[in-house]
Amino acid sequence: MGNARIVARFDVYINKAAHPPYMLQYQSELHDNLKTRIVIPLYPKESLARTIMEPLSLIVEIDEKNYILMVS
Repeated sequence: MGNARIVARFDVYINKAAHPPYMLQYQSELHDNLKTRIVIPLYPKESLARTIMEPLSLIVEIDEKNYILMVS
């Protein structure tokens, strides 16, 4: 496999600031040259139910609750 390496694509962390409750760290070999990390806030779906466009939203389940990735 040459230089191939296995990298976790996503890691979820509890946000110590409490809001939003979770942060998703995105990793990709495309971003290897960056000296920073890409994080995406995760908001509880029920707190945004009136403002989201469900078909366009990325939703993940954590501890049996749905969270929306706030990406633009």
